[in-house]
Amino acid sequence: MALKRITKELQDLLREPFTQCSAGPIGEDLFHWNATIIGPEESPYSGGVFFLAIHFPTDYPFKPPKLNFTTRIYHPNINSNGSICLDILRSQWSPALTVSKVLLSICSLLCDPNPDDPLVPDIARTYKTDRAKYNKLAQEWTMLRHGERADAVKSQDWKDPNYPYDPPLTIAGHEQAKEAGVRIKSLLPSSDFIKVVCSPFIRCMQTASHIADQLQISNIEIRPQLSDILCEHGYIFSEVKWRWLDKQIDPLIHMIDPSRYTCSPTAVYPAYKETLESAAERMKQAFIALTADYPDNTIIAVCHWYSVEVAMGLKTNSMDNLNAGYCATVELMTSDYSVVSTYNIN
Repeated sequence: MALKRITKELQDLLREPFTQCSAGPIGEDLFHWNATIIGPEESPYSGGVFFLAIHFPTDYPFKPPKLNFTTRIYHPNINSNGSICLDILRSQWSPALTVSKVLLSICSLLCDPNPDDPLVPDIARTYKTDRAKYNKLAQEWTMLRHGERADAVKSQDWKDPNYPYDPPLTIAGHEQAKEAGVRIKSLLPSSDFIKVVCSPFIRCMQTASHIADQLQISNIEIRPQLSDILCEHGYIFSEVKWRWLDKQIDPLIHMIDPSRYTCSPTAVYPAYKETLESAAERMKQAFIALTADYPDNTIIAVCHWYSVEVAMGLKTNSMDNLNAGYCATVELMTSDYSVVSTYNIN
């Protein structure tokens, strides 16, 4: 009964997808899904991309699915573990409801919190007594990094057996990258003395391309040491094959010109399987090397969420738990690595 119902709901989602949210199974396991919610424009979460985990019980739909946010969010009805206080996931659940309706209800909850039934009383109190402060904090917690990656939107059914850990950007991801480029351009007086570098993963190369286009910069340097975490913590479970090294980048499919990228032929690529500590040290040394190589340049480094957190902790020699989302921009002083500002695409 449960499997048949879940399959039907998945088919309905694929046939009539929503613009604000999407969901689909993790691999072949229909009882475990990932979901994505785009922050509603009329809320302080506008511009954010939030991920959720969905677990269906074996007696679904007679029992509700379990949903929790895996992206950090500032909300009175969602706690630090991602648990959601929503009546239809508890006493008001009905077998007539679907996971699509639940996701839409969560979208509504982002626009209209319920501070009278909070999971986080302190946030509920702020919402009631100081709405401007609440909106500001909610916006500060909404982060973007490189653009949205194809494998994060399961309804797109992205698969590439040759490069399973190197997903490209989605259409939304390309738009996020363009917007990030527009903002970065607005911060800089000119394009002189700017160096754009990126991780060799295709999503970072694509994001860097959009930023370089806005700045009218032709060359982008690939720095392998800025790569994502090459272990299970980065959802990588075997050695990585590099599209860049294999010359498997299609200008029409990937929407970039491979000829604009350069990489030192002696560059050392990180190898699977590394620890979180060794990955953090690798990224730290990459940032230090960049500032040494280009002491007089403004450096724009397009990398991954863990790299952003490492960069923010360079001054204090500790990790800064930003939980960066897609296309987050973090400004650092290259002289002492102090954080100037962080910004989210809204």
